[in-house]
Amino acid sequence: MGEQLFKKREYHKARVLFKEAIGFDPQNVDAYLAIGDSYQEEKRFEDALNFWNKMISNVPNEGHQVIERLKKVLFDLGRYGEINIICENILSHSPKNLTARLCLAEFYEKKGDSDLAEEILASIIDDYPDDIKSVIELIRIYLDNNNTQKIGQLLKSIDNKLHKKTITSQQVKSKAV
Repeated sequence: MGEQLFKKREYHKARVLFKEAIGFDPQNVDAYLAIGDSYQEEKRFEDALNFWNKMISNVPNEGHQVIERLKKVLFDLGRYGEINIICENILSHSPKNLTARLCLAEFYEKKGDSDLAEEILASIIDDYPDDIKSVIELIRIYLDNNNTQKIGQLLKSIDNKLHKKTITSQQVKSKAV
C-alpha cells in the first residue's frame, strides 16, 4: 500500500505506512529507502539525509544501498564533503563493503589526495581482484601519475590472484566429485 501511495505522490500517507513497516521489522531496508526517497521528492533533503543515516545505523550492512542517494542529497545541500564520514560509518560496521570503499576512494581523489585513493583502491583489489571498476580507477591514477611500472605490477598481481582463485575452485570441484 505504501508503494501505491508513493506512486500517487501521496508521500506523507506512504511514509506513515512505511514507518509502521519499520515498527514491525526494524531491518526493513526498502521502507527506509522509500521514506528517504519520499522526503527527497518533496525537496526535504535534510529529512531524507537523516532518515537514510538512520537506516545506516539500524541496518549497517545495507548502508551501501543509500550511498548514491546520499551523494546526490549532500551535493544538493552543498555538503558533499560529508560523504566520507558516512562511508567511514558504513565501513566501521562492514569493513569490506565494496560500494562504500569505492565511494571513499572517489572522494579522496576528487579532494586531491590521490595517494589515499590509491591505497583504498589497492586494498579493494586485494579483496576483490575481479572488480573491474577498482582496477580501472587505480590504472587511471597510475596513468595520471605517469607510473606505468605500477600498472604492470598491478596487472601481474591480479593475474596471479585470479589464477589462484581458479585453481582453488578446481580443487574444490574435484574434491566434491
